[in-house]
Amino acid sequence: MLKSLRNNRDKVYTADAFHELELHLIAVSRYENKQKAKKVVKHMKGWKSLLDQQLEKDVISDKAFDSFQKQADKLIKKWK
Repeated sequence: MLKSLRNNRDKVYTADAFHELELHLIAVSRYENKQKAKKVVKHMKGWKSLLDQQLEKDVISDKAFDSFQKQADKLIKKWK
């Protein structure tokens, strides 16, 4: 997902919003590498909440929001 976020940098409208999302996914990737399923799921749910907040603040495009939400759902399903 980190690669997807970075490939869609232009769809996140502020540097702060992008940085928040990126940091969150870096943490998730560390949990994935350590096979910490509960942590991955917990932090991906937090990622989805962060996406909701950023959409509400209008700092992320609708298209990116939808794409990231779908990717998050797939990752949550994979680790549950």
